[in-house]
Amino acid sequence: MQADIERLLNINKNLTEGEAKLAEIGRCLGEEERKVKNNTEILLQKNQEISESIEALRKEPDINVDEVVVGKGAVNNQLSLLLCSGQNLQRPGVDIRCHCRSLLKRLFELVSEDHAIDDAIYCLSNALNSEKIQLQIFMKVRVQTRVA
Repeated sequence: MQADIERLLNINKNLTEGEAKLAEIGRCLGEEERKVKNNTEILLQKNQEISESIEALRKEPDINVDEVVVGKGAVNNQLSLLLCSGQNLQRPGVDIRCHCRSLLKRLFELVSEDHAIDDAIYCLSNALNSEKIQLQIFMKVRVQTRVA
């Protein structure tokens, strides 16, 4: 009989420990469920924001990529006049395709040169800020790039 009582007490102890473990697992699952609900709400909110942004973008007018990339500079205006005007551009001895190619090539060179100057000034500004070059050198280069 004593052995049966010992066995029953041992089973009771194991059941009590199991109950505590199950309670802890239940608490963890409840916390995970709360996190999942919170993340689901955030996800739904972000999906709604994205849908609204997409709708707003669809309502925007189309962008002329050439205008954005090249810009509305003097060279671009010259090219537009040549290509889009109703004037008769067929003059004797002038090939319009060669003229357009030369304008495009010149435009590319000017834009590249402008970007190179901007990059050089940016690097020199960083060098000046970190005191690697003197102000006189920076100003000399800056004045020369404005003249060119």
